[in-house]
Amino acid sequence: SLEAARRVLADRRVVDVLAKAARTQEMGFADEACARRYIRANEGDTDLAAAALAKTMEWRLQTEPSAIECPSCAKDPHSHNLRVVGTDTLGRPVI
Repeated sequence: SLEAARRVLADRRVVDVLAKAARTQEMGFADEACARRYIRANEGDTDLAAAALAKTMEWRLQTEPSAIECPSCAKDPHSHNLRVVGTDTLGRPVI
């Protein structure tokens, strides 16, 4: 629920790590939708979800995954590009 997601985002552990993330590329990672995913992954336990999200944010601050660039993509931006090339007989996209 929205209320549970807000509880996770207001948890002191999450607030502390988000303060460290301010003004970094990782700041936008932990939003309400992210908190809901962590709650669902922890079977509704908001305390476990907050602990897991705080741990993930610490890892993201140390690793900076959003700053990692693939050498293949740097050479050829289309090397890992997926695009819809048509549809199948049921109208589903074909990638």
